[in-house]
Amino acid sequence: MKKTITLILAVILSITVYGQNVYTIIYDSWTSGSWANSSKHIFTYDVNDYLIKTQIQRWDAQTNSYKIYSQVNYTNNSNGTIQQSIFQIWDNGTSSWNNLERKTYTYNVFDKPLTVTYEGWQSGSWQNLKKYFFYL
Repeated sequence: MKKTITLILAVILSITVYGQNVYTIIYDSWTSGSWANSSKHIFTYDVNDYLIKTQIQRWDAQTNSYKIYSQVNYTNNSNGTIQQSIFQIWDNGTSSWNNLERKTYTYNVFDKPLTVTYEGWQSGSWQNLKKYFFYL
């Protein structure tokens, strides 16, 4: 039986680019007796240390390199809570990002979540899918 174990190998890679902090986590899997590259997650923060982007790259064994797969772009409220996130998938054929899902968040006066509205990208515009309500 083939057994795969995923382990976080590196969390420490951190650089500052144009006032933004960038952190990288590399995931490797233990497969058939050896470590194999799996994916790389790159987190970008603004000057206030608010998360503004998460990019996921998957390992491509044929090219022996990481390839862009997806990203989430975040818009934050002035207090750092997430106002909106947009999930996108990379299209290799067109070398562009395709919208997939958008989430819009609302909060109470104590910055606790009230609602999350999910929308899907369909025929060139955002369409409502579902809405979650939080009761505290």
